[in-house]
Amino acid sequence: MFEYKRFSEMNEHEKHVEIFMIIIGSIMTSPSLLLIVLVLMNLGVV
Repeated sequence: MFEYKRFSEMNEHEKHVEIFMIIIGSIMTSPSLLLIVLVLMNLGVV
């Protein structure tokens, strides 16, 4: 069993990795989100 860390306990790098994985998973299930991600990247948010 692995110890589950709450989101608030993660360091910044872990948060970014977690968010990245969620985004990748979302893109695979919903290709339309890819367009949203590209727009966000153009705005400099991501």
